[in-house]
Amino acid sequence: MGSEGRLFSDRYVSDLIESQRSGVDARVQRISNNEILSRPVDDLVEGLVHMFEMAVPTLDIEQAHVSQNEGMVEVPSRFANYGGARDTTRVMGTIVSLHIPSSGEERFFKVSPSTRDFSAPRAVIRDNEVTITVSGRKLSQEDVKQRLDEARDSIIRHLDWLRGAWSAPRPSTTAPFKPEPTLEETTYQEILGIVHNMALVMERSPTAFQWIGEEDLCQHFLVQLNGQFEGEASAETFSYQGFRTSSFASRGGTSSSQSASSGEAPKPFLKPSINY
Repeated sequence: MGSEGRLFSDRYVSDLIESQRSGVDARVQRISNNEILSRPVDDLVEGLVHMFEMAVPTLDIEQAHVSQNEGMVEVPSRFANYGGARDTTRVMGTIVSLHIPSSGEERFFKVSPSTRDFSAPRAVIRDNEVTITVSGRKLSQEDVKQRLDEARDSIIRHLDWLRGAWSAPRPSTTAPFKPEPTLEETTYQEILGIVHNMALVMERSPTAFQWIGEEDLCQHFLVQLNGQFEGEASAETFSYQGFRTSSFASRGGTSSSQSASSGEAPKPFLKPSINY
């Protein structure tokens, strides 16, 4: 953005917002489940903000300064008023420039806010500096100051309009993400061992259990688990799904094991699947 041009006229701010939103959505979709579960939510959000954050530029008016020099300037040709001609010619004249330091994302100087002046300001944007130039052959101090002030104020207005649109609240989820509770490997192996040992008892003494219903069979497993987990195991039946779930609220989390219902053929060994 090194040459002088019309500012705030290339693309609409709504398009830029939608482009950023699509970029964030695409990045979120690429986050693996392991990363979501292993990293704090605040760290994930901070990483996304750092990746997609863009600051609307701010002008440092206090550090602005003016330069003046002589050089070739464009002025209307003396034949410009004849036949609708709009030609210009270059002559020696005065060039006055207002240099204003800026900070922020320079691409915003080409973004059009939803509200804007009828005539967009012109300036050169380079190396974190806004340069507004007035040139002519016969310039008065009052005219130069007025034109520089008008262009500067127009740029500030457009940046304020962009800042209002860019910082407007976005729709977001009201409930923060809460990872599912985890089950320690030692506890998991302990549960498997208890269930495995109880299944071996049933295999070795089949006649003792052959007339026992499913509810009572489940209670045999729960008695063993309650003995190890201080009564924190419970059972809940989901008959319409054909599964029975035992929940283990242990060490700050709740996990479940599922076994086939009586609607399936009996198996010689009951192997629970622990979901956590």
